[in-house]
Amino acid sequence: LDLDLENMVLRLSWIAAVAVLAALAVDSSVQSRDPLLWPFCTESIWNVPIGSNATYVAAQIQPFHNLGPDISHFVAAVATDPLVQWYAVKHWGGPRCDVTPGQQPYRELNVPETFVVADVNNHSTPNGALALLQPDGHTLVQMNPVCRNDSGGPIFGDATHGEPGTFEDLYGMGRTGAYGGSGLSALGGSIRPGEWAAGAGPFRHVLKTELWASLYYSHAQLPGQPAAGYRWPAVTCDNYAFNCSGPLHEGRHRCYSGKVPQLQPGSLLAVPPAQSATSLGLKTDSGKKLFQALQDYGAYVVADTAWNSTSIAMQEGVTDEFAAEFGFDFEQSHDTCEEPGGCDWLHDVWATFGALHVVDNNRNTSGGGGGSPRTALAPPLNDTSRCPQ
Repeated sequence: LDLDLENMVLRLSWIAAVAVLAALAVDSSVQSRDPLLWPFCTESIWNVPIGSNATYVAAQIQPFHNLGPDISHFVAAVATDPLVQWYAVKHWGGPRCDVTPGQQPYRELNVPETFVVADVNNHSTPNGALALLQPDGHTLVQMNPVCRNDSGGPIFGDATHGEPGTFEDLYGMGRTGAYGGSGLSALGGSIRPGEWAAGAGPFRHVLKTELWASLYYSHAQLPGQPAAGYRWPAVTCDNYAFNCSGPLHEGRHRCYSGKVPQLQPGSLLAVPPAQSATSLGLKTDSGKKLFQALQDYGAYVVADTAWNSTSIAMQEGVTDEFAAEFGFDFEQSHDTCEEPGGCDWLHDVWATFGALHVVDNNRNTSGGGGGSPRTALAPPLNDTSRCPQ
């Protein structure tokens, strides 16, 4: 199927499934949502909780050497922001902010003059996914990786699935976007500013995570899935997923060599209901909050960390808020963790990720596995005209 037609078919099936959930529970404490603070339709994959009919397959994730953030960017442009050229990135390892001879831009975009993302080197190559809201308040231009060395200068980032012809809508379903290893959204699933604060309560959306693909992801063709190497809602996988003859990276070929067939880009990972923060021995408030999110909503697998590290997606500035709230950094390594809180946090994440399972029946016809949602659905947006009616 053409991707646009496939998306339409899947969207209609997803809407029918979520309509059942919607009849069961909607958060009545909030009358409507501002999509700048809590984006996408109630029925979006990023807002649907795990259901009571979820079937779980153990992901078999072992303690990893490093826990880090995958920093993404969300920027809202206005009509007075300058129009600048948007170019593709030619060198993942850097320089990313580089125009090659004869290179043509995708198009012009309104970009705030002060938005700057420094270039990288081969020793640090973050995903740097960007969701750039255009002045119409709807159009999300997504790119990955993003680079902009100079205030007011051109912006660099690879166009994502469907772009630059079609774009996701901030008031829409928000499925696809910037991640090259899955084709999933740069905005949906990222932890947003203010969400780690104690007064913010639990996370109210699905998260995004990244594992070491060579160790964990499978390139199998799963029944009912569109292609080998990924599963719905992903629309692609890494271009090296099947190439096991290239040079070694971190002592392994980069191809997907995981032992759990169900674990692929697009997998929804969640903690089964039999587990609790107490049964896992969690000690930190941050660990308990993450646990609750991964049990109630889960996290989509969106990309590859490319080494023995695990990442959780969050917007720029959130790591500073985390440190201010809890007194230790979000990022921790097994041999240099901060005593005592940072080490306890890392151990909590190890325990929670060790308990993660693939929700194997998360499909376009059974969001979150279907059945009764574990928690109330997101309230409607302040404008639902682009959501299922």
